[in-house]
Amino acid sequence: MAQIKATLVLLAILAISTVTIASPRFARDADSSSEESAETGEMMKEIQEMCRNNSGSDEAFVTLMESAQTTFTCFVGAIDMDGFMSDLYTLTNETRSTFFPRYCPQLRTAYKCTNKLVNDFRPCLEEDDFTIVQALSGILPDAVDLMCKNEGEILF
Repeated sequence: MAQIKATLVLLAILAISTVTIASPRFARDADSSSEESAETGEMMKEIQEMCRNNSGSDEAFVTLMESAQTTFTCFVGAIDMDGFMSDLYTLTNETRSTFFPRYCPQLRTAYKCTNKLVNDFRPCLEEDDFTIVQALSGILPDAVDLMCKNEGEILF
């Protein structure tokens, strides 16, 4: 059961964390004295530098950050995170018949929020790296479909 919950949490957190970490609001609101804030700031600087080096200007980074904020807002609107996390912790073979029909459509909708963000990464990356980002991004819908098939049968 712990592996099931960990798998579901990982899928949800992977998608949401990517957007949240890239969000300009996340970087701005973090406590600047914390280690986490410093790491986030460094990551943002690296992304900005990568965008500048690969595109020749800061415009790609600005576009990417705007896209990250839009994606974050879309995610928040697509997934009932409070309900998801609460129901996840009580998920059993008996409750899966309500859990998966409720949250799988939300996860699928949330994934659609990432399309623009992934595409807005293109100017910041070399073509080979962008191909990898697309491939990794493309795995998520298949993973959600597999997890949701027959109300999570593969997980139980």
